[in-house]
Amino acid sequence: MTFSGIITIVMYSLKPYWPLLLLLAMLLLITQWMGRNKKGSVPGYVYGLSLGIGIIAALLAPAITLSKLSYVQTTTDILALVAVALGTSLYAILLLSPLVKHRA
Repeated sequence: MTFSGIITIVMYSLKPYWPLLLLLAMLLLITQWMGRNKKGSVPGYVYGLSLGIGIIAALLAPAITLSKLSYVQTTTDILALVAVALGTSLYAILLLSPLVKHRA
């Protein structure tokens, strides 16, 4: 399969999710802009909260793709859910940290 064929398949796979991806990108840009002048440290609860959000997102990911959690049995499926959990946790940290920084 050629590189352009792979890109075509990826673009068709992402097509139904473009509005959600744009919304998430705009939300991240807005929160980063709102917290641009805040200096100081991020409270410790942000990391635990972000990890919890990531775990919940990984458990809900099969339902979002019209599948079931019971179908997740191969190593590839489990690693995909771990990637969803880590990516969502990182996104939550990036989203929450500028908003809850302690002012120094």
